[in-house]
Amino acid sequence: NILIQGKWFESIDTKSSNPGFFTSYHVVAENIDEAFDLLKRYEPPEIHDSLKIDEYELIEESIYQPKGVYKVTSYQFYDE
Repeated sequence: NILIQGKWFESIDTKSSNPGFFTSYHVVAENIDEAFDLLKRYEPPEIHDSLKIDEYELIEESIYQPKGVYKVTSYQFYDE
């Protein structure tokens, strides 16, 4: 499980600037760098530079699950 933080590429209302956000992913990968590369495919290219890993947790090791992204949660926006 990986919790990422970023900054959205546009305002989501007319009263504020581009909001920050959190979202989480369940990813199967060899390491955290590979997991981060895989999850970036699900995010707009405009925000890739703002993405950072807030926290992550290794759930279990398994040689039987194919690599990939298995779950993505909704965005939780906040004003910066």
